[in-house]
Amino acid sequence: MKLIEILTTPYALRCDCTPCFMGTYWKLQETAQGYESEAISVLADQQLCTLLKMGNAQIDKHSKARFAILMSLVSDPKRKLTFIKNFIKDENFDLEILDSQVIGEYDKPNPLSTRLSSRFRDAYHVNRINPIIKNAHVFRRFPELIENKILPYDTEKVVFYLKEIEKLGTPHFKNYFIDYFRDELILITHVLFDAFLKTNDNDLVALIQETYAMVDAAQKPKINSAATHSFVELTNKILSKAKHEYLPFKTQNFGAQNLDEYMYLLEKNNFVKQNLLDLSSQQNQKTYRIYSTIDSHRTNIQMIEHEIQLLNKQLEHNIQSESRITHLYQLRNLNPLDRLKFIIDSAYSIHYYPPFLLEDSFEFIEQLSPESKEKLLNKLNTAKRGVLKKLKLSLSSK
Repeated sequence: MKLIEILTTPYALRCDCTPCFMGTYWKLQETAQGYESEAISVLADQQLCTLLKMGNAQIDKHSKARFAILMSLVSDPKRKLTFIKNFIKDENFDLEILDSQVIGEYDKPNPLSTRLSSRFRDAYHVNRINPIIKNAHVFRRFPELIENKILPYDTEKVVFYLKEIEKLGTPHFKNYFIDYFRDELILITHVLFDAFLKTNDNDLVALIQETYAMVDAAQKPKINSAATHSFVELTNKILSKAKHEYLPFKTQNFGAQNLDEYMYLLEKNNFVKQNLLDLSSQQNQKTYRIYSTIDSHRTNIQMIEHEIQLLNKQLEHNIQSESRITHLYQLRNLNPLDRLKFIIDSAYSIHYYPPFLLEDSFEFIEQLSPESKEKLLNKLNTAKRGVLKKLKLSLSSK
């Protein structure tokens, strides 16, 4: 089949960035133009998802793009809508491939719909596709809801539907009910609350809170409208009869018996909360300043401790110098020759002794024994300047 070969031909993308990806599949879409009948046949294939996944275990953006191209080739919006409904009802069809955003990238208006009535009819079917795709998981669980909303006239059905839709997860729950009118949500909330009063089923609390929150969100833009009465009536009914501290709100109701009382208590509560926040903020600032001061002191302490370490090293060096001076005092009463012999026989380096102790040594060198001369010359081996160097040169020349 030519079309499926076009869509499943191995592709060579330089990368998976959006421009490269979209460019590749737009070209595939252009190549696939004119194959509507084959597209319809492929879409009717029981192995559609397997074909489009091309051996991959999971649906990826490539298989979604191929599916979107197939759907774009179907010119009749009514037939396109029928396909979507059938896919949702087919338990073997992978719903992950239904991505309204990807489908929208490739879907184009029908150029043959030139008459005004045809365009309106096509727009009607196209506009129905996105909500159905968005709520595909809900409609797979309850196919009957594709055509009809939940009617608030059968309490057991309403409770059953909402509990089951809630099990699908919060996003699915909110996405589904966001398309309901405000008055429809009010009636559903009434039904749920009546069921709660009758059964005391705590599982209904979260459902009442969710539907009421959606009513509240839809109500706020219309707070000054005449329809506000039904919202107030619902709120007063729940507050006066619920005997539950978290109904209809997800927060405390302060034991209020009606909306006016709740708004009054909420204002008082918010006043206290705001003042506590301000008080807490002031206290946090004080605490921060104290911590900053402590950190500053710690930094200063570290600097002082480092300075003390340096001073201790200097002190240790000075103590060693004092010990050296004490040792040098032993030489103060010796005559020059004896002092020179003492230095030669000392275990200390020649540099241990201040040069001035050797200033008068030159005239006594000749009185040294050959062994002492050699020993002194060895000690002067590292001498490079001053008296020591002169003494070394004097010894070396003799």
